[in-house]
Amino acid sequence: MIDKREFQLRTFSVVVVAKNHNPSLLNPDFLLIRHIVPDGYELAEPPITTPPVAIVKYKQGISITVEMEKLQVIETTAGEFPESPLATDIASKYVHTLPHVRYTGVGINWSGFLRKKDPDLWICNRFLSKGPWRDDPHKLVSSVVRLTYDLGNIRCNLSLASGQIFEEETPIPVVTVDVNYHHDITAYPGDDDVVGVINCWKDRLHHFLLLIRDVLDLEA
Repeated sequence: MIDKREFQLRTFSVVVVAKNHNPSLLNPDFLLIRHIVPDGYELAEPPITTPPVAIVKYKQGISITVEMEKLQVIETTAGEFPESPLATDIASKYVHTLPHVRYTGVGINWSGFLRKKDPDLWICNRFLSKGPWRDDPHKLVSSVVRLTYDLGNIRCNLSLASGQIFEEETPIPVVTVDVNYHHDITAYPGDDDVVGVINCWKDRLHHFLLLIRDVLDLEA
């Protein structure tokens, strides 16, 4: 696995895009009665349920958000890649509960950070060739990198930027790392296709670990 001292994972998420999600359905009772979340899940804060957006957060590190065009299940991690993500099971059960929603896409996502003393300089040196665009009088000091990979019927978008985390209120410079694997859904009903994509999350993780190795120059 990736050395936790260098790269740490913050979140894993599943996003299901649709034309007609119904946010007003999302509430703790609905999730419990339909067995979408396990018994015993505790709310982290009062839920929000409105026509445009609904949010339910649990102490177990799960946040579920539904908007008119998006269902998002975010799982907060402890810095490492979970072997059995909770977000995949919850998103799959939610979609199967509402099979007649017009699903149009699925995103499998990871978000983390790479510790670097000078993240701006590291990004510039790693991804930009030396030339007049970096020299006086321009004085380039920062760059954001977005790389898109063609995986057949899947688009992989990898984004790198400088940022900060806080440890005991002390700011720590980092390179933020965000990856999105987008899959289009064309069939209707599309719930089986959506769940099929979600169930292939390990394949996407394998590719992401290769990107971490090759793009960030870290050993997996």
